[in-house]
Amino acid sequence: MSGSGALMEASWTDVFVYGTLLKGESNHAYLKDGIPSGADRLTGFQMFDLGSFPMIVPISPSSLRGIVGERYRIPIKILSRLDELEDHPHFYRRQWLTLDSGTEAWVYVGQAALTKGSRLLAGGDWRARGSI
Repeated sequence: MSGSGALMEASWTDVFVYGTLLKGESNHAYLKDGIPSGADRLTGFQMFDLGSFPMIVPISPSSLRGIVGERYRIPIKILSRLDELEDHPHFYRRQWLTLDSGTEAWVYVGQAALTKGSRLLAGGDWRARGSI
């Protein structure tokens, strides 16, 4: 890869979103400079409805239950804005994870203690929350 191509590659990263950052949801504008990479899933996590937003937490032991979401290729500079939105590392923690497609991406993962008393969204699909 040429020097300028390597620099461009290093200035972009992948993120997996599953809640208010999804296309058509309230915080999607944060990804306006990103490039949609398609639908994907994240196995081994479960989703909780915290009211106006979801939180995912790992399942222990890992199971086939998963999270429905979208992948985006974003400029690195957007990560700091997403970190602020997600209150990383205090509320959510940004983790580099492997998605079901085999692609690695940043994912904002919550803490199980913060989901106590919240409704489990068994299908792992934020958009289907009203039909559950």
